[in-house]
Amino acid sequence: MTDLLDRLLVAWSLTHDPMIEEAIVRMGRAIARPHGALATKPRAVWHELASAGRAGDLDRLLDAPWPEDGELALARVRSLAAFAPDPRISRKLAIIARHHLTKRRVELHEAIVALLVRAPTPSILPSLDALEAGRGPTFVAVYQPARHAIGTLVTRPADPSLLAEAHAQVGDGRDVAALWAAHAAEPNELQRRVVLADALDLANDPRGELIQLQLAIAEGTTDRRLRARLERLLAAHADDWCGALPMVERSSVRFERGFLVALHSHASGADLERFFDRPEWATVEQLSIAGHDCELAALLRRMPVLRRLTLANTTGLELKRLASTGPFPAIQAVASPTAWTPTRDVFPDLRVAAGYWSRAEVAIAQRAAAELGLDAIVHLRCHVSSIGPQVASRRVGPAETRFDLGGWSARVFRDSDVAEVSLDRTAWPGLGEIRSLPERLVESGIRRIRLYYPRDLRETTQRYIRTLFEPVRSQGIPIANGAPVDLGVIRPVC
Repeated sequence: MTDLLDRLLVAWSLTHDPMIEEAIVRMGRAIARPHGALATKPRAVWHELASAGRAGDLDRLLDAPWPEDGELALARVRSLAAFAPDPRISRKLAIIARHHLTKRRVELHEAIVALLVRAPTPSILPSLDALEAGRGPTFVAVYQPARHAIGTLVTRPADPSLLAEAHAQVGDGRDVAALWAAHAAEPNELQRRVVLADALDLANDPRGELIQLQLAIAEGTTDRRLRARLERLLAAHADDWCGALPMVERSSVRFERGFLVALHSHASGADLERFFDRPEWATVEQLSIAGHDCELAALLRRMPVLRRLTLANTTGLELKRLASTGPFPAIQAVASPTAWTPTRDVFPDLRVAAGYWSRAEVAIAQRAAAELGLDAIVHLRCHVSSIGPQVASRRVGPAETRFDLGGWSARVFRDSDVAEVSLDRTAWPGLGEIRSLPERLVESGIRRIRLYYPRDLRETTQRYIRTLFEPVRSQGIPIANGAPVDLGVIRPVC
């Protein structure tokens, strides 16, 4: 099979036939799968395998998690330069480049461009679009040689007998393509995902294993080995499986049942609008987005299962424009950086609203949320020193009032004197900022506190957190163990 792969690569370099390119991708996966994932520690292991320059090893090299450090990434790119021109290298590097965008990494991008020029393929154009979105003209100019090489590419059909030989070994991909088309028509039909996963797995595509693992986890499987395998798969392939979406915050990405369900994008305006037709939006359930200066409603209508929406930089005027194009019946939670009051005609199933209200606006917002029949109102980026009026106003608000305290979350209830406080490990704050919270809660009428923090914190940190709540405990306020507080919205990403 490796001999056939070598012949396919020669044919591709002469013809750039897309059918040969897809055969190379399928052949590479089939060769790599029996060998398993490549260990990347010590780092020399990766470079030792790369030094052999064997095309059959390339998938394992490319699938190994890539270093965040620019110099280490550059060393890998230079090692790949020793391989014969290969579309698999171009595909991977166009994705890797998205996460190395600082000015001091120009040398890395220039090295990547040199390999893209050696192995131009139109299949990387969506990745280049996402890579360049929101970047200045100087950065975009770096990738112009790659675009020129693709634009001037001349393709011609490859030898049919070679294609037939490849298809006999690894299939022609038409069955999988048909299943992807069926999935696109009904992206959230789980049975279609099961069938697609089986076909992808038979084709040695790791996406099939991702779908299978996450479906098993969703059904209640708790095997640690499966979860460990899942983490390794996502570390290697998540950037690719996100698709060509612009300016995605890597830490915000989440997959469930094999598909993208949560992300934050910094893109706005034309940089966002040009990606509205990407299929990845169809399975997203939680979206945080800059989203200003564009027709955001057109995107929301392409997201049938969107439940939580955070408009991180949207202005009041843009909210009004969005409202004029409603309704959006699937959305259940909306967060905005403005002081605003949602309406049922725009969000008929809204359960949670989040925003930034001044002290003078708090009571008005609380009453409006209660009149709308919301489950909760969320005060975003609430400073501990000003939390008192919000807590006190819980009596005129909806069933729950929640607070984003910059890594801590809190929740109080309209008809209760209980407060729940939790530390969010994914948004680690300064512990000192929470120092006055217990006292503020008590001053606002709270008589019981439920406290949660991850129990895998260092013992000194846990002891410090308990110490912060000790003064109110000494006043007779019970401090019980609690559970994580779900704000019900995505915290805005700056």
